[in-house]
Amino acid sequence: MDADEALARALQEVELDGAPHLVRQQQPQPGSVDAHKAALHGLIRNSLAQALSVEDAELQARARALLPLEQLRLESQEAADLNALLGEQQPAGSVLGRDDFLVQGLLAFFKRDFFTWVDQPACELCTCPTSGIGMVQPTAAEVHDGGGRVEAYTCSVCQQVTRFPRYTKPAKLLETRRGRCGEWAHTFLLVLRAVGLDARHVTDNADHVWCEYYSAALGRWVHVDPCEEAWDTPLLYEGGWRKSLAYVFACSRHGASDVTRRYVLQPRALPSLRVQVPEAWLAATLARLSSPLRAALDINTRREVALRDAAETLQLMSLEDGGMGPAAAAAANLPGRQSGAEAWRNVRGETGGHVSTSHTRDARQATAYQRACDDALPPLFAAAGRITGGACRASGEHRGGQPSQRALRAFDGSLSSKWLDFGGGGSGGTAWLEYQLLPKQGPAVMLTHYDVVVAEDCPERDPSDWVLECVPEQPSSGSSSESSNIGVEWVVLDQRRGECFGRRHQLRSFVVPEATRIASRRWRLRITCVASPATANSVQLACLNLYSSTLARHVLHGISEQQRLQDVAPTQQQGLQVAPTQQQGLQVAPTQQQ
Repeated sequence: MDADEALARALQEVELDGAPHLVRQQQPQPGSVDAHKAALHGLIRNSLAQALSVEDAELQARARALLPLEQLRLESQEAADLNALLGEQQPAGSVLGRDDFLVQGLLAFFKRDFFTWVDQPACELCTCPTSGIGMVQPTAAEVHDGGGRVEAYTCSVCQQVTRFPRYTKPAKLLETRRGRCGEWAHTFLLVLRAVGLDARHVTDNADHVWCEYYSAALGRWVHVDPCEEAWDTPLLYEGGWRKSLAYVFACSRHGASDVTRRYVLQPRALPSLRVQVPEAWLAATLARLSSPLRAALDINTRREVALRDAAETLQLMSLEDGGMGPAAAAAANLPGRQSGAEAWRNVRGETGGHVSTSHTRDARQATAYQRACDDALPPLFAAAGRITGGACRASGEHRGGQPSQRALRAFDGSLSSKWLDFGGGGSGGTAWLEYQLLPKQGPAVMLTHYDVVVAEDCPERDPSDWVLECVPEQPSSGSSSESSNIGVEWVVLDQRRGECFGRRHQLRSFVVPEATRIASRRWRLRITCVASPATANSVQLACLNLYSSTLARHVLHGISEQQRLQDVAPTQQQGLQVAPTQQQGLQVAPTQQQ
């Protein structure tokens, strides 16, 4: 830790040490303005303490040693290069940089391989289930590691009592690597700082914590929640969890900020919710807590932080001036809480479950391009003309599934994975899945037919109505900028309505009429309705296979030439029903038309 950081931390520790004493002396009446002031002051103070606790250089080095950082940085650079290669052009302030992809990789690693969620710890003696019996007195060792609160659980078999200290010191959390949202957010903040990113600890008035990091590419602070593996979805809590937030604070080595407007659906309603304390008092408190930290910064850093503050203020005010806005329209499609036992989530009222009827969901931001990971498919697919080796993206995806239910899962040929988009459920919900050849993959091809394989559960989420479309190849264009989304015109190849799937993991094959076939390098399946809009909170599918040869119809499905001609007849509207197998993804045998 350099001299400036040491001074900033020392000044802050004086603030933190003094505040509790003053609060105890005053002993405000419950429900009074002074009581609300004390509660908010304590909330901000504790968040600042956690933010400053990860600023130790040796501690950050220990965290880095536990991360597959070289691999994650390589993958993030490849992702950034891929999007640059495909000429992805978005409005200013929405083009992702390498650090943004790095954070997404860190989120996945942290949730899947590094940290463990604890509802009720298993018995430390026999590993059987336990039941909570309340709080117990911490030991001296537990207090030393920040475990001032200790939960106790008794084993249902051997009656052994298991202790679960709620540690708050990040060094100890690097050892235990378990906990609930408090431990998760605290440790992930350390990870973000360890890789060199400016990051903040974020807390709300409704008992949840998460993080933010500053994205140089996007020019703003970005929401990240390691518990949910959520990236840049600040309306998750009000839109998905159905919480009501009045106060949200972000704290870092540079001070504390009120960022509530970023996390609420209706910023203009905040004045009616924030009546517990005067706004002038809150602003003065944030400034007073931040002042010693800012004073210890060198002049250049202080200027940079001030510029970020000014930009953030304008961004937050624009959210208020913009009313609901596109982000709020998309929030209706966000899921309820995923982390924690269902009973625990139900008690907290964070499961969501509402199916939106919004018709404005296409305003949500699409995912970045990612490698389709379809190079290792069985040789049968290549022999049949399956298009492989490209990149994909979608209107949205669910990162929190096991495995992740991202766009690339639709092209991996596996029945054990799937793509899921919460934006495709409900009445009026839409979603899309795109596949694009890389610039050096050879000439454009004509799509002749395609397979849709539904997922393993929830038939209400199956696609029912969709449009398959492409961007025609432009003979005169030779640069990667041809894949830009600006001015792109999609041409319809095939359109289906009222399609039904009779069983889970059913594969149905659909022919692209010869009259609409056109050379292209970029295709999109745009799903406009699911099987049951009234009950589906998302759309999902296990596989989308695209073919550039009619040979696939014979090699994979055993379709005769007479059947092929029937498929392309104007009156033929139904797809081919094929039963997939786990080994090859397809059953190579003649099947009966529906």
